[in-house]
Amino acid sequence: MNRYNVSTDWQLRMVDRDGRGLWGAAVVVSPKHAITCAHVVNSAVRADGGSDAGPGSTVHLRRPGHPEVITGTVLEDGWWWEDRAPWDVAVLRLDPAPGVRPVSFNRVGAFRARGERVSVSGFVNAEHGRWATARLRRRGGPRSEYVQFDTEPGSVVRIEGGFSGGGVIEPHDNELLGIVCAASSEGRVGWMIPTEEIPPVWRPGPGPGPPKVGPVRPDLIHRLSLFAAELDTISSPVARRAFHRALDQRLRSRIPSDQPDQLYAEELVLRAHRDFGILQEVLDQLDMREDGGVRMRAVWDAARPLLGEEE
Repeated sequence: MNRYNVSTDWQLRMVDRDGRGLWGAAVVVSPKHAITCAHVVNSAVRADGGSDAGPGSTVHLRRPGHPEVITGTVLEDGWWWEDRAPWDVAVLRLDPAPGVRPVSFNRVGAFRARGERVSVSGFVNAEHGRWATARLRRRGGPRSEYVQFDTEPGSVVRIEGGFSGGGVIEPHDNELLGIVCAASSEGRVGWMIPTEEIPPVWRPGPGPGPPKVGPVRPDLIHRLSLFAAELDTISSPVARRAFHRALDQRLRSRIPSDQPDQLYAEELVLRAHRDFGILQEVLDQLDMREDGGVRMRAVWDAARPLLGEEE
């Protein structure tokens, strides 16, 4: 089974109340949430007769080719517009849920080679979207956190308004690297907000205070690593490389990615749990790639005491 979402169902059109018009795009990141640009939300809200947008504002979206309109409401802690990083992001709660599989994430990070090819999606003059081929450059542009990409010379598609909030993906694994936030006047140079700069407020958190961490017991660490080593994400060299690139930088810099499966899994679990308290985050990343299969359920069961839950 393919672990990656190779369709583009994860992209939504931001539209008027009646499902027509176009303000930009949004990317589905959980069964009930999507991310887009704050300036796209602001434009849509003003066009609908509202004032400046912010937490609690509502917009209208729909799946390409589907008439049903979905309401998106900006989360209370899901709004960044001009006053703080990441500067131009809105996280929407979707009602009803669109019933599509969310996109998989990857990081731009320092490992991305300058000139790497990416695919950029938007809805300009196309119900189901148009794609531009581009190459990554460096961080910069309107904000230091943004990443510049240049469309390839032969591309007939320009980056225009309907691309705002659209996904920038790896062309092979279809994993999201960021969302389009700005473009030059001629549409040949664009900027994206990389995924690692977007706080994942749509994910359930442990609540206020430090992360909930259970005991650091070697037997529990070893048991969990045995189950984790059986996952395709770790046992497949190609899948592991993609997973490793998307890990927290602190883990990437400390764990060699070419170790035998069991050694890699054990060091991953130990460092994520003992050193940084991010075991839950690492397991969420594994679960996303494993589609919550039987082996992943065994991993979650083995992790419960380490996460401070009952055995």
